[in-house]
Amino acid sequence: MPVPCNCCPIAGPTRCAPGEVPFSAVQISANPAGLPITNLASTIDGTAGADLSGFSPPVTEAQLVANPTTGFDYLFAAPVDNLVRLRWHNGGGGVLTDQDGFGLITVTLLDAGLAPLYTTPWDLTAPITNNAVVRELNFPPVSGVARVRFDGFHKQNVGVMGTGSPLLRQVEAFTNGPVFPCRRRNGTLEWYDEAGNLVPNSEVVSCDGPQPFILPDLHLVGAAFGDDPGGLGENLCNVVPAPSAFTGWTFNGTCYDPTTGAPTMDWAPTSSVVMEYDEPVGAQSGGVFMQFSSPTFGTITWPTNNTDMAVGDVRVSNAFGGGHRAVLTYLSGPAAGSAAGTIRMTGGANLGVHFGNVSNAAPIRFRLDFQTV
Repeated sequence: MPVPCNCCPIAGPTRCAPGEVPFSAVQISANPAGLPITNLASTIDGTAGADLSGFSPPVTEAQLVANPTTGFDYLFAAPVDNLVRLRWHNGGGGVLTDQDGFGLITVTLLDAGLAPLYTTPWDLTAPITNNAVVRELNFPPVSGVARVRFDGFHKQNVGVMGTGSPLLRQVEAFTNGPVFPCRRRNGTLEWYDEAGNLVPNSEVVSCDGPQPFILPDLHLVGAAFGDDPGGLGENLCNVVPAPSAFTGWTFNGTCYDPTTGAPTMDWAPTSSVVMEYDEPVGAQSGGVFMQFSSPTFGTITWPTNNTDMAVGDVRVSNAFGGGHRAVLTYLSGPAAGSAAGTIRMTGGANLGVHFGNVSNAAPIRFRLDFQTV
């Protein structure tokens, strides 16, 4: 197992994590209307460069909708086992703020005989003006995968970039497998997969431990949402994937602005959701509660913990629905103890999110992942 020569291998218990497995080729699986497709090979070269790849010259949303079987197949050199993650880098060229990427698509994992093993919708829509955000799709382990097919294409944010090409920069795949520890001279512990790739410590788990889970439905109920006098406060922004339905909000293209104190959101099947709680005006403090549940599996509750989360903190819900948990990661925002606010578990289903009366404070950005127990 290759590890850096200046990182000393150490003994340790068997651990696993998602490690990248390269695609060997990419090809057009179908193109009945002869739509212009360019430069797909550059999307498997290991770099998210400035290549123009995808549909170019531009095609219309109507053309994509009329030709849902138009598709790209990403092939492995040999079928892989325990495929658990895909990553997609949207957009193209040197400008990643112009929304020239893909929106909703369909993903199908196929075996060597082209039989489908798993299929799911995937919403690649990024926050407005930020195509640099990497989209990540996690799913339960699937084995015998010979290729990944993407079709059912839509543009992202047609109203913003209706004439732009749907473009992409790179696609990556990850299998869950053994990882190996080594320690730097400064004492830092690092983990590497079998190909010698560095793996984030936060993703290293017992090989028999929790695995990603596709929640069939997700429901959010807010409480105590209320705008400041300027009508811009206490928004949920840059929600990825976008909810399939919502009530009590006005959507402005980036943020969901509450029109009631108890707005709701619903998502189709998903393994994770990311969002930001923001008070854009910075002139009012705000405190809200968020309760998440699955109509299929029940309410998600949390151990009571009224200490502020720090950026990077991870907290795990109580078990729900016969063997599942939600994992909350505080991605970015004010520091723990800051007057600008943070996240707390205030008891039961409530996630308490507070934004203090601090001008220009960073939004509170967090991610919920769903796992088996």
